[in-house]
Order: sequence, then C-alpha cells, then structure tokens
Amino acid sequence: MPISREHYKTDAQRPPSGGRLEFLSPCLPQKRVELLSPAGDRDALNAALAGGADAIYVGFTRFSARRSAANFCEDDLRRAIDDCHERGVRVYAAVNTLIAPSEWSDALDVLALLREMRADAVIVQDIGLMRAAREMFPEIPVHASTQMSIHNRSGAAWAARHGASRVIAARECSAADIAAMSKETEVEAFVHGALCASVSGQCLLSSFIGGRSGNRGACAQPCRLRYRWNGSEGALLSPRDQAQFNSIKTLVDAGVAALKIEGRMKRPSYVYIATRAYRDALGRFAQCLPTQPNGAAMDSLRQAFHRGGFCGGYIGGAEDSAIIYTPYAGNEGVPIGAVLRASAGGFADIKLTADLNKGDTLRVGERAFPCAVNQAAGQTVRLKAPEGARAGDTVYRQTDASLDLEAARAVPAPIPVRMEFYARPRQPARLTVSDGSINIEAESDEHVQPAERRATQPDAVRAQLSKTGGTAYTAASIEVDAIDAHLPLSMLNRLRADALTKLRRARIDSYALYDAPARILPQVEAPRFDQPSIKRIVARHADASVGALLLNAGADAFEWAPKDLRQPALDEQVSLLPTENCIFVLPEFLTEDTLDYIFEWATSHRDAFEAIVVSNPGQIDRAWNMPIHADAAIHVFNPQAAAALFDDGCSRVTLSPELTFAQIRSIARHGGSMDIHAYGRERLMLLSHCPARVARGLAGSRANCAICESGEGADGTTLRDRMGVEFPLSRVRTALHCRLRVLNSVPTDLSRAAGFIDLPVSWRLLFWDETALAAQAIVRRYRGLLASGILDETPCAAYTTGHAHRPV
Repeated sequence: MPISREHYKTDAQRPPSGGRLEFLSPCLPQKRVELLSPAGDRDALNAALAGGADAIYVGFTRFSARRSAANFCEDDLRRAIDDCHERGVRVYAAVNTLIAPSEWSDALDVLALLREMRADAVIVQDIGLMRAAREMFPEIPVHASTQMSIHNRSGAAWAARHGASRVIAARECSAADIAAMSKETEVEAFVHGALCASVSGQCLLSSFIGGRSGNRGACAQPCRLRYRWNGSEGALLSPRDQAQFNSIKTLVDAGVAALKIEGRMKRPSYVYIATRAYRDALGRFAQCLPTQPNGAAMDSLRQAFHRGGFCGGYIGGAEDSAIIYTPYAGNEGVPIGAVLRASAGGFADIKLTADLNKGDTLRVGERAFPCAVNQAAGQTVRLKAPEGARAGDTVYRQTDASLDLEAARAVPAPIPVRMEFYARPRQPARLTVSDGSINIEAESDEHVQPAERRATQPDAVRAQLSKTGGTAYTAASIEVDAIDAHLPLSMLNRLRADALTKLRRARIDSYALYDAPARILPQVEAPRFDQPSIKRIVARHADASVGALLLNAGADAFEWAPKDLRQPALDEQVSLLPTENCIFVLPEFLTEDTLDYIFEWATSHRDAFEAIVVSNPGQIDRAWNMPIHADAAIHVFNPQAAAALFDDGCSRVTLSPELTFAQIRSIARHGGSMDIHAYGRERLMLLSHCPARVARGLAGSRANCAICESGEGADGTTLRDRMGVEFPLSRVRTALHCRLRVLNSVPTDLSRAAGFIDLPVSWRLLFWDETALAAQAIVRRYRGLLASGILDETPCAAYTTGHAHRPV
C-alpha cells in the first residue's frame, strides 16, 4: 500500500512548520502540495530551508545520479536529516543509479544506512534495488525515479504494485498524463530547471560516445553541444529551462503530490531563489491569487540560472521550437551592458546597463570571465575580457555575487517557543520550553542560592534565556517566576542549552516516519532462475516484409518493430509477416491512449505473434495472452533486476548494453533466458522534439504533422556533431505524435570483441538502415559463428564493440 502523504506519525505529533507557510488552500480545501528542492551540498540545503522547502532531495556519496555534485558523506547526511526533521522538513535520498553486480552489497548497505538515519524516502532507478528495498527495508518509502521512464497510468500502477509510494513523472509527461497517474499513486513532477533532450531514462549518448553514463551518474551532457541538421546549426539537442508557475493550478487539479525543482548541481543562490519563488507562488495560490512572480522575482530567477529564458515545458504544452533553444546551451545569464571598444591587450571597455559587483561572472559570446570591480549602471568599466571580444558585443552576467551573498545570509525562519522559568532558593531551577505541541523541562544540577544583596531581576533572566543563537529556535515569550534568587548566567545558559537540546531531539523523533534499528545488513542470497538458457539469434527490423528473408538466412525469430503505429499502417504491414516465429515489439514511450489501442490491436492479432516485447514497465501488466519479453529500454544491470522481471511474468529479459562481458557473465550465471544486443546501431536518445520542426520554428501540435511524409522531415536524416560524426534519426509515429530515435554513428558488432562467443546469452541483431541483402549477410555471419565458433574475418565497415570491455 502507498505510504500516507503525511510523513509523520500523527497530526498531534507533527511539529510546527517553523514559520513556513503551510499550503492548505482555501480554494481547494484539504489539498496539500509539497514543495521539493534540491541540495547538492550543505550550503544548498541551508538555502533550501531558508527558501521554504517542505522537502529536500539529496545525494549520498555513492549511487547518486549526480556524481559530480558534492553530495553528502555519512556524517553530513545524518546531521542534515536531523536538522531537517527538527524543522518539519522531509529528506529524500537519491540512490538512483543502476547497480552493477559487484556493487550489490554496497547498495544494500547504503539502504540500511539511510533507514538507520530515518530518511523519509529513497529515490531509486534500478528495478532490482526497488524490489530489495521493499522486501528488506519495508519501513522506508521508495520513490520511483524519473529515470524509470514512468509516463502513463499503467506505469504508475506497475510502480505502486512494486511498492513505490511515489512516482517521479518523466519530464515529457503532460498534465493529463500526471492526472491519470495520480489515480494510482503519488506523483511528483519537475516544475523548474533543466529539461533533458532525451526521454527520461532513455539516454545512452554520453555513455557510448564518451564512456560517461547518465544511468550511472556521470553524464557529460554532450546534448548541450552544437549539432548540424540539414543546413541548420546550433544547440539542436539543448532544451530551455522550464518554469511552471502558470501551471500550478493545473498540476494541483491533476492531483500532483509534489512540485520539484531541478538542480542538485546548482549553486546555493539558485536553490534559494527558486525555492523562495515557488514558496511565494504557492502562498499566492492558497489565497486564490495569480501565481506568476512579479518582474523583479523573474529577473532574479533568470539571473540565478536559465537556458534560453523559461518555457512551459511539456506540462505546459510546449513543443519543438518552444522547447529547444539553439543559440546557446549554457547558462545565458542576463544582459548588463555592451562592449564599446576592445583593445589589443585583451581589455574591453563596457558600457553598463546594470550595477556590476566584484565577484560577478560575465560572458561575451560563449566565453566567461570574472569581474574584479564594483561599478554602477550607466558607467563605463574596463575589464580583462576574453580574446575575440568586439565592439557591439552584448555582455551577460552569468552569476551575481550579490545574489550569492543574499543566499549565504538567508536563514530559515526560526521556530518560536514559549519559555517558563521557575526558581526558588535552595531548590533546583526549572525551565520549561514548549513549541506548542511538545513540552520539555530542564532542571539545574545545583540548587538556587538566595540573593545576598540584590536578587537577579526577571528582565536579566529573560535577556539571557532569549540568547538562542546557534539553534533553530527563538523565544516568542518568556515567563519568569523567581523570588529572592541569585541566578548565575552560567546556570541560565546550561538550562537553556539543555532544554533546547532535548526539544530538538524530541522534534526529530516525533517527526520521523518510522523507528529504525541500528544498521544491520540482511543476508542476501543470489537469485536463481529456472528458465533454461538456450542461445538463439533474433533479428529485428521495422519492415515486416523483411522477416521471411532474415528467418531464411538463419535467424531463430524475427522481431517486428514498426515505425508507424497508426492502425492503418499496422494492418497493412501485419499481412506481410512470416507465418511463424514472429515477435511484436512495442516502442519505449506510449501514452495511455496509444497503449490502449495498440493493446487492442495486438491482442486481436495474437495468432500472428509468438511473443511481445515490452519496452517500458507500464507495458508489462496488460493481459497480452502471449509470452512477454523485456527489452533493453527496461534496464537490467544486475541479476536482481532480472529476477524482478522474471517474477513479473517476463519469459526473457534483455541485458543493458552498458554492461561489460564480465558483468554479463556475472548475471547470466544465475540462469534464465537472457538476450544482449550483439549487432546494430544502438539507440542513444529518444527525442520528444523534432529538429525539422525546430528548424521551421514550429511549436504547435504534431497530431497532423506530415513533414516526414513530404520527404522534408527528420526521419532518415542525420545529426552531425562538431567533429563531423553523423548520428542517424529514425522516427516512431503514433496517432497523436511521433518521437525520434537518435542512433549511434556506427553499429555495435560484439562478434569482433574477445570473449563474445562464450557468453551464455542469446544474440539480438538490430537492423535500422541496412538493406535486406546486408541484413541477410549479417544474420548468416552470426549463424555461422554460432555453429562453428569461428568468426568469418571478412573486412567490414566501421563498428564499435561498445562497452564489451569498457565499464561505465
């Protein structure tokens, strides 16, 4: 069952919010929405608290999808969780990378540690780790990461069935998708910050071209580089940042549980400004007022960080040119002046239109440079500028030292407490502290001495007890009942410190969702699978008419992966299939409506197929009435993930193309029917935008788009990078929209890698742009290799062996 949305044991125990505005809208009674902020380090966490976050998501030093962020070590994270719980703020820990077989015990140790710390939830991507968390650590809630590609109601239902108390929606989801998903479980939606070009969890670009895997927390963001398509050049894979202020009501109506700000690698000033802006917007919404920030607030948000201004994202219905910003892929900043003249010595005279601060970072073109002076707007300042600066160039400020200082000085609203002090001679002094729900009493170790000359005055006691600096508290009222007492300052200080320390502990304990024992790592037995492991060759192609040729060439089965999923096209193609050994392949991203009609179509043609390949967890639970095979888009990186899919009814699973041969052997030794991508261009990205439409400035609905049918679209063309490498584009069309697969520049050919023939797995051959003759020849070559164990060393075109011996 999903965990309750209220992460505290009882309402009576829930600590006060510490001055933060609770979102309980008179417009929508009983509707509570969480504001969730990022923290890559302690300074950012403090900024999120100061900005008014209800919850904060952080990364541990291991298994975080933002490996380049500072993240939190064990001691820092323990303190951070306690500090947040003291203030009534939840902490979600990201353990959201794929877990290699050799890392399994370490990953479980991290989960045990987070349970001991009483983190409010763990965010996971790995299917095997999600299952382990629910079985071994049932106290701690699990949130399904956006990297799981959950994007429809069926996916949310699958995640809930597997114990996820919340789904973090793929960034490509519409408000309608989120509304449908919210009927199954809690849904968290990104509302501010960076968007990915690829569908969430479906990007291998950084992994295959540079060896830095996004699924393993090391994405190098090659999508932010410049590419060329059909004469158009620019940052063709770089989305604008999103800002969803105008969608708050839509999201609340959709039942969203949490509004999430992106940015665990961003500066504390960004975290503070963005959190404060959404806190204010939620406050205005609670009063039935417009949620869009005023001009000054939007200026601060742009100054904190933005790419190409802000867009409404997919939630707001943005498409193509409204999403992608081609001129510049970095933090654009805000214009603060222009170059009047540039000297040969590398200096530039800049006419300012805004105040300049020492410590600002400025930009001319694509090159940044520091500012070492203060100067007022309207003045001209001479600065050391990047080579190539010219008169007339706009100067942008990328980081503002004054905003950094503002964020550094910001502190969370203190928690008001009521103090009552009692003292009588020859008795211990007592101090009672209350936050309104928790009452704490502290007593002095020594007895109060009678006043010999002049008793300590109540005002002096109040002055000393009010010194709560260094704590989360402020004394809202102090009542003093002291008669004829001499009260040393040291006694008052000890009483205050003792009482507030006890109150901190009591608030932390009362807020925690569960009580956890000390870290104990369960004994884990490796899974064993009963399914036989029989090596076979499966050939995949989009053209149904090629199936018979590939089967005749030696394939054991033909996987039909149609590019056009509209019903007339499906009806036309299915008649061209071979009469046996055919498998129907679903694409990686299907809206619920599209999945519904494809399910109806596939089940009405079940006699044509021996199995169906599912490419997303949301496709598993349908009653297909035929064997189910899991594709590589459902990441299997360890035997536990394979076990989860086998238990889910999958008769075959495909191992991740990011695994090495050694890791494949480690998984395959557990038995079971497993496939790997042995040949073919790997799908590196799945785009929700279209370069052809971006080039034309189109931003409307794609339901009736016919650019590809006219021969002028992106399908069958290539993206070219700055090195001249070309990446083919292949369209997948449905009734309402299409998506584009970005394929690797060269095919993977694992038969060329040492140790391939010995792998106890089946081989999948992926054909995208090969001719029928070329595909037949490749099938024959692999059939000969399987039969003889000897590779035909016929020279071939360029290829890669992928991650065969190169771990990520």
